[in-house]
Amino acid sequence: MKITALILLGIVVAAYTALYFIQEKLLFFPTPLPKQHDYEFPQSFKEINISAKDGTQLNCLHFNSLQAKGIVIYFHGNAGNLASWVFEASLYTQLNYDVFFVDYRSYGKSEGKIKSEEQLFF
Repeated sequence: MKITALILLGIVVAAYTALYFIQEKLLFFPTPLPKQHDYEFPQSFKEINISAKDGTQLNCLHFNSLQAKGIVIYFHGNAGNLASWVFEASLYTQLNYDVFFVDYRSYGKSEGKIKSEEQLFF
């Protein structure tokens, strides 16, 4: 009985350890794009690269409305990239808000890899 319990405990500890080390792969589903990729959208936009604290370049898109009342900073979900998420831009620009989209590390044309929660805060 004790040996069975120890074996089960060992399996549980091994499973939790494995999950800890692969958790980013289970949570994040980036779709990279080549650096030379040209975005094409019906609205005008500006492509911007910003530097994170560690120098990693993050790719961003800024959509302007005609009479901006403010700006919406949009962080997309855990899959895809800016090419698949900016369909949301027209919703905000029609309401007279500029929209600024940011691709996370390893998503789209952004550099780097997500290694910790802290990196999500730049």
